[in-house]
Amino acid sequence: MKKDTELRWQILMKTRGINIGELAKTAGISSSQISNWLNGHSRPSAVSVIKLCKAISKMTGRDYERILLSLMYAIELDAEVKI
Repeated sequence: MKKDTELRWQILMKTRGINIGELAKTAGISSSQISNWLNGHSRPSAVSVIKLCKAISKMTGRDYERILLSLMYAIELDAEVKI
């Protein structure tokens, strides 16, 4: 089963009509790398997460900080970190 973070990314992309190719081009990251992240084969670096959030913000008009906080929450759930 996919972890919460991968599912959240996929749901966000699907509901906002974003495909991997467009996101890769806007973020300056290869589409194969994004695919690996979405499938749970690897994890993005902090720099890559910021690039992805900025790209999604640009593509959707949603607030960058809100996207970033949402993803950070998903990562926290995956890591089972309790604050």
